[in-house]
Amino acid sequence: MNSSRVQVWGMGLLLTVGMCTGCNTRPTPERVEPKPAHATQSTKQAQESLTVKRFVVGSGVKDREPLLGTEPLASDGSAIYAFAELSNLQGGSENVRVTFERKGGTERVGDVTLAVPGNVSRHRTWAFTRFIRAAGVWEAVLWSESGVELARTSFEVMAA
Repeated sequence: MNSSRVQVWGMGLLLTVGMCTGCNTRPTPERVEPKPAHATQSTKQAQESLTVKRFVVGSGVKDREPLLGTEPLASDGSAIYAFAELSNLQGGSENVRVTFERKGGTERVGDVTLAVPGNVSRHRTWAFTRFIRAAGVWEAVLWSESGVELARTSFEVMAA
């Protein structure tokens, strides 16, 4: 897996978290969705056992799947969800963190820690925030427990 070592300083606001614990079944090939083109991974090889299958941002989660749209998300206090699908085939239980960062700015909300069980081929989990109040381009960032950036995806927020 490609990634780079990033040191994160500061603490965001803790947010409500939802997680799926009943997703330990291996998906059939037609269920596996490719990672969106706008999500990126860094280039340095990481010593992590986690593999990111999907990392997307949407307006909600229904039946353990993200609700995605083409319109910008609102900055009116509505929940904005970062949804991750991961596998952890070779490791024990690990934690990942999700932050929401304003692109080109210093604003950061989130810093939500989510547990990923060990020895699973598929685990879906998500975090959300209601604290994005500024319009513009934001990024959801998925971090490993050791501070390695696993994935990053951009999304647009419109003024309420």
